[in-house]
Amino acid sequence: MTLPHLPGLDWHPALPIPFIVVLAAIAALAAILFIPFSANLKGWAKLPALILRLLTVAALVILLLNPVAIENAPQADRSAALLLDTSTSMALGKRLQDATAFSNSVTDEFGSGTLLKYSFGPETKPLHTDQVPKPTGRTTRLGDAIRRALDAHPTPASLLVIGDGGGDDRLELDTAAQIAKARGIPIHVHPVGGEDKLANAWIAGIKVPPSARPNSTVPVEVRVGSRGINRALAVRLLDANGTTLASKEVNASEDPEPVQLEMTTGIRTEVYRVVLEQANGDIIPEDNEISFQLDIVSPKIRVLYMEGSHMSHLVKSDKQSAVWNTMELIARAWDATGEIESDLYSVIAQYSNTPNLFKIRRFLGGGMEFDTTHGFPNTREDLYKYDVIICSDIARGNFTKDQMDWVVDLVTRRGGGFCMIGGNTSFDSGGYDKTPWEKITPVDMVSYGNGTTFQGAYVAIPKSARNHPIWRISPDPAENDKILDSHPPFYGYHDISRAKPGATNLAQIENGGAPLITVQSYGRGRSMAFLSDANGSWGSAYVHWGEGQSPSSIITSNEIGQGSQILKSTEGMTDADAVPADMPHPSPAYAQFWVNTVRWLAENSVRRLGEGISGRAADSVARPGVKLPVSAEIVAGVSPEEMPSLQVSARLLIPGAPSQRLNWDRDRREFTGSVQIPNDIDSKNVGIIFESKSDAANLSDRLSLPVLALNPEIEHTSATPALLRDLAAATGGNEFNSADDAAARLKSDIEHSEKSVTTLLRPAWDQPLFWLILLFLLSGEWLLRKIARRA
Repeated sequence: MTLPHLPGLDWHPALPIPFIVVLAAIAALAAILFIPFSANLKGWAKLPALILRLLTVAALVILLLNPVAIENAPQADRSAALLLDTSTSMALGKRLQDATAFSNSVTDEFGSGTLLKYSFGPETKPLHTDQVPKPTGRTTRLGDAIRRALDAHPTPASLLVIGDGGGDDRLELDTAAQIAKARGIPIHVHPVGGEDKLANAWIAGIKVPPSARPNSTVPVEVRVGSRGINRALAVRLLDANGTTLASKEVNASEDPEPVQLEMTTGIRTEVYRVVLEQANGDIIPEDNEISFQLDIVSPKIRVLYMEGSHMSHLVKSDKQSAVWNTMELIARAWDATGEIESDLYSVIAQYSNTPNLFKIRRFLGGGMEFDTTHGFPNTREDLYKYDVIICSDIARGNFTKDQMDWVVDLVTRRGGGFCMIGGNTSFDSGGYDKTPWEKITPVDMVSYGNGTTFQGAYVAIPKSARNHPIWRISPDPAENDKILDSHPPFYGYHDISRAKPGATNLAQIENGGAPLITVQSYGRGRSMAFLSDANGSWGSAYVHWGEGQSPSSIITSNEIGQGSQILKSTEGMTDADAVPADMPHPSPAYAQFWVNTVRWLAENSVRRLGEGISGRAADSVARPGVKLPVSAEIVAGVSPEEMPSLQVSARLLIPGAPSQRLNWDRDRREFTGSVQIPNDIDSKNVGIIFESKSDAANLSDRLSLPVLALNPEIEHTSATPALLRDLAAATGGNEFNSADDAAARLKSDIEHSEKSVTTLLRPAWDQPLFWLILLFLLSGEWLLRKIARRA
């Protein structure tokens, strides 16, 4: 619908014209229908009231149509604008020095007239004549700078861009060039820079676990890059006090290389620094250092250890003598760490297939006192108080189907650990191939189980498995290899000839290859199959492993027996028969193996890590301008069926950062997605919060990552003058190498440009007369009604 043209006026309706017409028609029709029949108006007053109401509607319609008066105001003479690149890449070579000199020369030659000067990089700022520009920022927003200059006052007749051709906002730059061309404003250019040599070494990334145990050894991988520096540089790992924990020299190249460092953690969470030596001429020292936080997790590991066969060992040192039970050889090793607690259980009659498994109260002289009121946990909740379950030579009749299912759930859903140790009632010999525990056992006892054999077996530890955490008996690699090479033979084992797919054989029969010790990750947890025995005749040599490294040694060993012999094994004994608390362990390598085993099995336990939501990032650092893949695992008691419906999100702990929905990945059994790290982030660390909201509970977890300081402005050192030349060609500008020519062209552009005319739009209804008329119409009808009532 077209409105009539009036001289000096234009229409800018506040609403679509058809909508205004409909509203006006409804209001007018309502007035025509209701006023003539109004009982409050006398007959003589109805026509004047109707006219006043229709005139009021007409006035409101005019208001909605928004008539505006058009006025043309001539503008003053136009200007020219100079844009100087001050982004970080201008620090290379003599780029900024050359660009500043050219800019100053243009300014001097320009003389009188209006020359608007701006510096640009990540943002555009006015550039004062006496200002010494400094290269800064991680981006070059040339397009934004041109847009701002085009909208400046007075309007520029032309622009001069001086820089190395950097432009990270290409879409904005294309738009700015189109606007300049449409307005007839040429953009002239003066490129600077070339193949400038850069001396810079930088930390390209780090890889470190988010958490560790107290006083544990933690690997830290640092990726180091270098350009234009022809010597080795030192990489140092420092604690919060500046003490060097590890150091290594590296001859790095432009392709960042990994450097392996190691440190020993303290007892609490700390912030550490990785510092790369700064060489002479290194132009960007900010990327030579990065900090990270390592969380110390110290909840104790809780182990339920069950044993069906027992030996007593006479252990002597120069100063002490005591009789140890085989279970003490393992349990006292755990106790010595200060981070592993254990509840110990034994059967009274090993070969009875009816429940007779009870908790051991204490050991005296190698014998055991039982608490017959406590058997294997009879509720799921009681079992979930443990991180690791170890079953050694226990008849399967001691467990119900439900109890076995709870152990499976402990491993698969709660990240716990399970270990089965060999003996006559273990594995397929004990019928466990027909129980729920078969699926969490890492050897195939269904298809490849052949019972037990009492032949001797020399132990071979594959080279590929020697770096496994369980085999870290000594922190010194050379000494550790010697200890592993000295592993004693076994004198019996379960003949299960194949590990399951995905499992790892930590130890095999020498020259035969059949598994002896096998581990695997299963569900959220882990499991081990120890196919020989940790004691008894099969392990009679094994219990002596590392004996020469201790002041104590095992002198003799004897079987305790079964049934009444076990029940009477502490008769006549007192506290004096207990092993002294300070007595050294006779077999340090044996002890460390079982400490390492429990630590590895318990590493993912929900009970230790805490129930709720656990967030992770795919990288150990946050890289500005890059999407960071993240994932979150729900470790609360949520069923697999409920998982896909949960609302799980991740967001950066930055003001205004949006929350990103994470999607359920059925194969990985976790929620996955990504968060965008801002390109202009200026903090050294960034936090990520993971959240899950449901009717049952609101869960959250936080993660802190160091921000990688590597500046993308200097990743590619070559200038790109072609970008500036294309910009000039697209807008009708020129490339200038002479400041005199550039200044002359800017003045010529001003002289030959037309003075611009600014069109001013002023609301025509915003006049006193209009509001006076509207007031008259409204008050007139009111006054008319008042008079009509009194007549």
